Amino acid sequence: NIAISSITITVNNILQNVEITIEALAAKPEETEAPEKIIYQYLSLNTTNLNNTDISTAEIQFYVPNIWLAENGVNKDTITLLHYTESWETLPTEFVELKDSNYYYTASTESFSYFAVVGEKTDTENVTAIEEEIQAQKEEELQAQVNTMKYIIYGLSILLFILLLIIFFVWYERRKEQKV
Repeated sequence: NIAISSITITVNNILQNVEITIEALAAKPEETEAPEKIIYQYLSLNTTNLNNTDISTAEIQFYVPNIWLAENGVNKDTITLLHYTESWETLPTEFVELKDSNYYYTASTESFSYFAVVGEKTDTENVTAIEEEIQAQKEEELQAQVNTMKYIIYGLSILLFILLLIIFFVWYERRKEQKV
């Protein structure tokens, strides 16, 4: 499962047949040292027909499952994307949204190579806040499902009522014809 959900690139030159290969790595790349943070995922981004000098800016959108944050005691506000050039560099990373039990972030870079999605331990108070936020989101999702079911039931009830009126009307008309 790759943590990157999208990449938007602004280039300096007109390019053709550009390809980007994204690979989730099982371990840190051999030529790198381990960052001093908790690792969610190492990534390798390789390009074809796109040199780093062609890139003006690149925005990488990625996500971290809230279950991973809770299980590892990581504070969602400490999530960052690291980029490896000669050492691990922290990229400017911004929180975007919580959606479908995932925290989405964006980070900007000017080149591609190795990346790491990382975070830092949280204190107990923040773990409780994260758990409460997860619970609140689950409750919102459940309430949305309940509301949808209510509308379906209301709609079916109205259709059933109309159908019963039609049946009654047809029965009443036939009965009236039989008496005549």
